[in-house]
Amino acid sequence: MLRLETDSGTVAAAIANDFARVRLFAPAGEYRLVVERPGYVDTSYAVVVPTGLDSITVLHAATRPALPASLIAPPKECTAPSFPDGLASVWAEIDRTLRTVAATEQLGAVEMSLTSFDRRLSWEQRLEAQEVNTVLDRGNRPAATADAATLFRTGYFTRGDSTAWLAPSIGTFLAPQFRTAHCFGTVNGSATRPDYFGVRFLPVPGNGVQLSGTLWLDRASRELKVIDYSFHGIEKSWRPDRSGGSIEIHRFNPGFWITRFWYQREPNVLRAKNGKERVETFREHGAEVVNLSAVIDTTDRVVAARAFAQQQEELRRRFARMDGIVQDSLGFAVREVEVAILGTESQTTTDSTGRFSMAGLPLGLHVVRARKIGYKVSYTPVRLAAGDEWKGRIVIRRLPQILAEIVVVGKWGKPPQYANTAKYDDFYRRRAGRVGRYLTREDIDRRNAVRITQLLTGTLGLRVGFDRPGGDEIEFATCPAFGISIWIDGQKLSGTVAELLRVINPSDVEAMEIYSRESQVPAEFRDSSCAAIVMWTR
Repeated sequence: MLRLETDSGTVAAAIANDFARVRLFAPAGEYRLVVERPGYVDTSYAVVVPTGLDSITVLHAATRPALPASLIAPPKECTAPSFPDGLASVWAEIDRTLRTVAATEQLGAVEMSLTSFDRRLSWEQRLEAQEVNTVLDRGNRPAATADAATLFRTGYFTRGDSTAWLAPSIGTFLAPQFRTAHCFGTVNGSATRPDYFGVRFLPVPGNGVQLSGTLWLDRASRELKVIDYSFHGIEKSWRPDRSGGSIEIHRFNPGFWITRFWYQREPNVLRAKNGKERVETFREHGAEVVNLSAVIDTTDRVVAARAFAQQQEELRRRFARMDGIVQDSLGFAVREVEVAILGTESQTTTDSTGRFSMAGLPLGLHVVRARKIGYKVSYTPVRLAAGDEWKGRIVIRRLPQILAEIVVVGKWGKPPQYANTAKYDDFYRRRAGRVGRYLTREDIDRRNAVRITQLLTGTLGLRVGFDRPGGDEIEFATCPAFGISIWIDGQKLSGTVAELLRVINPSDVEAMEIYSRESQVPAEFRDSSCAAIVMWTR
């Protein structure tokens, strides 16, 4: 952040973008230019702004503040406020970050899309009810808060016709009362934040319910990242160890600093007819920034537009996208088809026109599964390149109508759970012939494998090479890798064996057939291949 100041105060302030450019408007005259950035020591210059000035270039000394060489033990109890001299430089960094976050909100620099939540938890911290909403705002802050002077005077818990809790905001920790109403010390990380340096604070008693907690700085960047706090001075029966909150601070690419996430957990205090207060449940509420965009132009328009375009292009190059349509064998669109990429969490459903879209997909070869009740499952190999947008058609075939139920009990050694269906009949029929190698779901569970190639180990005449650049490589003694065909639910997949086996998850497989020689391959899987691996999904 940059400020033009005179002895009378600040004349103009703005935030620089990633190209270190900023636009300030001020009349001609002599000023003091103050350059601030969280994680760095402040720098100031004497500048003269003449009439008709277009631009100037200033050098900023990129020097990070030093953390204290030794820890300052916080007191066990705070009887009178104290601020150690050794914390001056660290506190200057905390103050700098907080002021930058506040400036982003005051300037209305960004438009935020927030996911807010409000939950009710049981005494044992189990979720009982939850409400989630999406809102637009220029800042991420609690609605139930008050100015710093009120909070330090009355506390965070109020009693009246009903009880109410308040939450701290960024301004709470910026207020002068914060330093004058607490004791401070330093801590060297914690179990949950081992890489941070912390400034611990404890309140002076006597001001109602106050806050105790820690302001956490990143050791490498010297930036304030998180503020953890708990309520100090509440009844022990209200479980103070379960109450409190957290505020996370994040830097947005164009140079803006925001509150990315905050939450607060507080006891629901109920008042009985006899006037006594008790706690049965807890409330947890907060908000998280899920999307944001800059809405003010603090820099040169051309340079800013180029920076945003570059960031979008870099993001696009890291992922791929799919836009397709699912049709039946007659060319008619099929609605409500589940389309998923095996081995990932990417999944969607076709709309009324049979179309589907998935973005942010990982790169490489994938198997796309399309399925719907009444249709045969379709598996389509798709190769996605960096920044690629796959557009195509997936065909699924309608299954023939079943005219009568066929009951098969114990045939070919089928398990009882499949005895009354025709499911996996062909697998168990071929298994009874003892030609090839067969794995059932029980065999797969016993192996506890995370890769298909781990299930194949132990097959006679098979060699497996793990962790190759293109995936695990396999080949049979009588058949090289390029001669092995891969089948899923009766459909042959195209692509290299190493890539295909890498994208199939063992947890999705119910049964597997392995044929190591061409003479073993059943007629339904016989083509030009000299070996076959057949899998049936659950």
